[in-house]
Amino acid sequence: MAEVRLTGKEQVMKRALDVLEARMVKACAFAVGYCKRSVSRGNVTGENPSAPGEPPKLRKGILASNIGYETIRSSNRVSGYIGVTKASKANEYALYLELGRGPIFPKTKKLLKFKIGNRWISKHSVGPMEERPFLRPTIINNRRKIIKILAPEK
Repeated sequence: MAEVRLTGKEQVMKRALDVLEARMVKACAFAVGYCKRSVSRGNVTGENPSAPGEPPKLRKGILASNIGYETIRSSNRVSGYIGVTKASKANEYALYLELGRGPIFPKTKKLLKFKIGNRWISKHSVGPMEERPFLRPTIINNRRKIIKILAPEK
């Protein structure tokens, strides 16, 4: 069995990264909670959508259930990321909500058909869709709180 011993400088660096990693996890968890709450205003029928510029409203909960975080630690830094799980159904849709998108046209048929509430709607195109950001406002609106979590004043 190999044994690794840390010198003074290495011990200090390891301890500092341990503390920073714990704080980063706490900051990311806080941001994810805020972000999930921002997209949890109800709109189950789809008849009362969010306005452009405000976070999207809850329909099925797929977006909210796929918001998460990841922390990555290297030998000299800790990084934290919040976002929507890459492998989820919500990933592409989340990008359109966050940044907006141009019009959507049917790929194989003449009309797009979709259901809102109990009504079926047919259209030649829909959109463009203006942004309904939820990730950027989470960081912007909570910047001071996140910084306080990462570097608390003593």
